[in-house]
Amino acid sequence: MACIDECITYDNCFAIQMEWGMGTCNLLTMIRDYTWEEAQCSYFVRNDATVKITGRSLDGMDQVIQNVVYASKNVCPDGWTVDSDSEECALTLDESVCDEYAAFLGACYDGTDCLIPLLNETSFE
Repeated sequence: MACIDECITYDNCFAIQMEWGMGTCNLLTMIRDYTWEEAQCSYFVRNDATVKITGRSLDGMDQVIQNVVYASKNVCPDGWTVDSDSEECALTLDESVCDEYAAFLGACYDGTDCLIPLLNETSFE
């Protein structure tokens, strides 16, 4: 319970990864996607609000991932910046990490940054 309480008090915490054998946990500030493994139940996702984006219909865990990625309801996910050249959201990271983002987010690598489409205020329902 201490890990959950810590995550709740830390604004940028979106999930917890429990390390059962060690009795510790990691607070996660970014989630890219998920893989369902029934035997692997060590992650707990903080799902405070539903974020609906016009033209995008999601269900189940895809909706939860979108809720976390766009929790701030900004035009770019938390931690990303607006790339003025491409008019997309940009985050500098390796191509292999960029490829881990959920397909519905539309992430692509431009040789330097990971880019996803820039939303606007009318994107949120």
